[in-house]
Amino acid sequence: MRNRLPPLVHILPVYAVISFVIYGWTILLTLWKLPSWLFSLHTGEIIAILSYSFLLNLIESLLVLLVLLGVCWLLPSSWLRNDFNVRGVVLTLVLFASMMLHLGMYNDSDLREAFVRSLLPWWGVTLLVAVGLTWLASKAAWLRRGILELSDRLIVFLYIFVPLSFLALIVVIVRNLH
Repeated sequence: MRNRLPPLVHILPVYAVISFVIYGWTILLTLWKLPSWLFSLHTGEIIAILSYSFLLNLIESLLVLLVLLGVCWLLPSSWLRNDFNVRGVVLTLVLFASMMLHLGMYNDSDLREAFVRSLLPWWGVTLLVAVGLTWLASKAAWLRRGILELSDRLIVFLYIFVPLSFLALIVVIVRNLH
């Protein structure tokens, strides 16, 4: 089992990118909504909302990482495991960018039917782009170097996001005990 999964030193940069995207999206939306919250919510309610959000972000980011590790475990090691830090980052960024773009294009409830019809072709193209960029990232030295630099630099955010998530867990537990 252990030889089917990448070493921890290759998993952490991928988790850092996953966390940066998920927590970053939440922080961006929070900053967008914060001015209106300040008029209608108390500080404790805002802290509770942020706590639930960060706890959910921790769960989401771990689930995305587990899915990537599951795919890595299922595929031959030459496909994903041997270059997990580069290929995992590329897959993560392509899939998240595709989700955000697709949801952004169909953000009106009148477009719900078109959204559902477009799912299969959209994800088919996304899969092809992900495979192509994953292959390119393993072949182009400049792209590989850039991806490794980015993922290594984003590890710093884990020192913020993980403690905040555990603090959020404490807030959620205390809040639900009362």
